[in-house]
Amino acid sequence: MALPRPIILPSSKFLTPGDWDSLLNWVTKFSKVAADAYDRIADEFGGVGTSSYYQIETKSIFIPEYPGATFNATPGGANLGYMLTDNALILGQRFNYYLWYSPEVTLQNYDVIFQTKIPYWCIGIEKLTIDLWTEHISPDNCHVDIELQKDGIIDTYSTLENLVSDDDTWKCERNNNAIGVFDGNTDQVLKSLEPDNLLNIRMTLNSKYGYAVTIGNITFEYKNPMIGS
Repeated sequence: MALPRPIILPSSKFLTPGDWDSLLNWVTKFSKVAADAYDRIADEFGGVGTSSYYQIETKSIFIPEYPGATFNATPGGANLGYMLTDNALILGQRFNYYLWYSPEVTLQNYDVIFQTKIPYWCIGIEKLTIDLWTEHISPDNCHVDIELQKDGIIDTYSTLENLVSDDDTWKCERNNNAIGVFDGNTDQVLKSLEPDNLLNIRMTLNSKYGYAVTIGNITFEYKNPMIGS
C-alpha cells in the first residue's frame, strides 16, 4: 500500500469541519500503512507482536578468528601445547575454529579471550552460545571452560566448566545441539548488561595426551524492540 498523498491545511489557526475530516482521513490511512509495514517486517525477521511493542530477536555471530581476540596463558595453569586456527568441512558444513592440543601427560590449558561491546539498541540478551568440539568424551583428557565477566565489575561473572562433545559431533548453535549456552533470562552477567557495556568472554581450552579441543562461532541472540504502541 502506497503512502497517502499529503494534504494542505489552511494557514488560519481555525480548521473547518471539512479540514478536520481531511486530516482524520489522512492520519487513518497513514496509520494503516505504517501498521502493515511493521507487521511485514516483524514477520520477515521473526518478530513477536505484543500489546506494548513489536520485538525482533536478532543474532550477531562472531566467527574465528574473532576480531580483537587475544591468547593468554591460563593463570596458575600448566601451559605447554600448541594453539592454531583452522577450518573443517563436515557433511557440507564449514567450521572455523581455534584448536589447542598438548602431548603432555597432565592437563595443559590456554585461554582465548574475546571482548565485545553491547549494541546501543539492545534491551536484553536472550542467549549466548559458544560452539565447540572435543576429540575425547572425557573431561579428564580435554574440555572447555567458559567464563563471562562484565567489564569493570570484578564480582559479576559466571562460568560453564568441563564441556565436552560426548558423541564426536560439533556442539553448535546452527545444529540446535549446543552445550556452551548461557541463558540471558537467568545468567547474572547477561542480565546485568546494558547498551555500550563491555562483555569479556574467557574460553579456556584444556588438553593432554594430544587430544584436540576446539571452539568455534560465538552467537548472541538479542531482544530488540522495534516500535512502541
